[in-house]
This record gives sequence, structure tokens and C-alpha cells, in this order.
Amino acid sequence: MPETTLSQFEQKLKQANQQTPQCADNQFLLLRLFHHIHPRIINELNQVLAPYHIQHHEWTALLMAYAAPDYQILPSTLSSLLDLTRTSLTRLSDDLVSKGLLRRHENRQDRRQIVLQLTPAGVKCIQTAAPVCAAARKQMLLPFSASERKQFEQFLRRLLAHLNHETQPESQKSNLPNFHQTEDTYLSYHSHVKMIGQNSSNEIQQWLNQKMPKFA
Repeated sequence: MPETTLSQFEQKLKQANQQTPQCADNQFLLLRLFHHIHPRIINELNQVLAPYHIQHHEWTALLMAYAAPDYQILPSTLSSLLDLTRTSLTRLSDDLVSKGLLRRHENRQDRRQIVLQLTPAGVKCIQTAAPVCAAARKQMLLPFSASERKQFEQFLRRLLAHLNHETQPESQKSNLPNFHQTEDTYLSYHSHVKMIGQNSSNEIQQWLNQKMPKFA
């Protein structure tokens, strides 16, 4: 939304609020901005990833597998990390398998389970596209200083926790992984902790730091 259109939108809100108080206040505008910002972020990242024939949600799934030992991850774990339903995760993994970036096979520890594993092409995709995605993220957040980005992240985490009806113990605040430094800005850390535990989250972060120092 261009700045001129946004100004017109704000004016309409003021007019509506004059007719019915509190029907469209500044809080309405603040939340509406998320509606306009999110698709633009995704569109920018999809354009960057277009030469690799994937979209941002696919990149994020590949990244989570890349961060796991032996590049393999359980579908249930990936579903939790991406905050997706099983049906959506199945559709996503089907697409990545058809593109030759993921493969399915039996879990060696439990043959009743199927695991998803990056193929060599999937590993190459992550390693090749990583610096391009990093440059795109940097460009998008250029208006903010490092301290402003950190504060912005804290505000968004607080809002997410509030909308999830969660409380964050003081003992955990300093241990939150800095997911804004990777491609999983849009993942729910809180859902991850609740469903698969703090230890798994730490393991994911350790592998990200080891395998992708350029993202740190």
C-alpha cells in the first residue's frame, strides 16, 4: 500500500470513528498494518527464491531439515516447527519430494515412522540460496538499526505470546533462540516448546549455528 493510499485509509478510519466512536481507532490501524506488511515480505522473499524454483514456505521447511542431524526430520516435528496442520505439511512435503529436494524413508530407529530427509539437491539449494536470502532480509529491514530490530522482535514475541494466551517465565527469556537471524521468523517458538520440548529447540538452534554461521 503506497503512503498516499495509507493516508487515505487513515482518513476513512477517522471518518468512521466520528460516526461511531471506537469503531476504528489507532489500534485498528496498527493491526491493519500487519495485513499489508506480511504479504509484501513473503512476495519479496519469493522473488528472491524464484531462480531456485521454490517459495519461501518451502525454503523454511528445507531449512528445518537442514538444521537437523543427518538432514532428516520427522513430519510431526516439522509440522510443529512450521505451525502447519498435518494435511498442509503433507502437501508441502509432497511438493518438495516431487522437486527432488526431499525424500521419504523409514526411520531406522522405528520402522513405523517415516522421516523426511534432504537430498543432495536440497542441501545445495540451502547453501546456494542462503546468502541471497540474507541480503534480501537485510534490505527489507534496512530502515531499522540493530537495536531497533531487537526491540521490534521483543514486541512481536510479546504479542505472539499474548495471542497464544501464553506466559513466558523469566527463566526462559534469556534462552530464547534468535530465530530472526534465520529464515524462521514466521515460526512459532512457543508452539514448538509446548509440543516438542525445550531440548529439541536448543538442538535445532545448535545445528543452525554450526551449519549456517553466515545466518548468525
